[in-house]
Amino acid sequence: MKTHTIKVKRVSAWPQREMYGRDGLLNPNRAIADVAAVFGITAKDIQGRSRIERYTYPRHIYVYLLRRSGYALEEIGRLMSRDHGTALNSERRARDLLGYHKETIEKALELQKLGYKF
Repeated sequence: MKTHTIKVKRVSAWPQREMYGRDGLLNPNRAIADVAAVFGITAKDIQGRSRIERYTYPRHIYVYLLRRSGYALEEIGRLMSRDHGTALNSERRARDLLGYHKETIEKALELQKLGYKF
């Protein structure tokens, strides 16, 4: 008797709609989409290499949100195709921006209304 093997595509561990997983970590796919939408750019812009303020500020906020939810710097670096030092610098920059940069503060408040923790 011949047996058949069925190939099953691996389903993402992160359903697009859920904000936080069972482990309390933020869904990176949902977070990047929400941050991009609030700032009026694309997810590719956030993951890109551009140093233009329009893209770097949202990138810093995205990294900050991931870090606040419990991601390690190395994990964030992998998600962003960068190293942990870049992720650390980005997190620090976000903290600074949230202290004085009016537009970033306004966008953070919009994200907070969506349920993100700052």
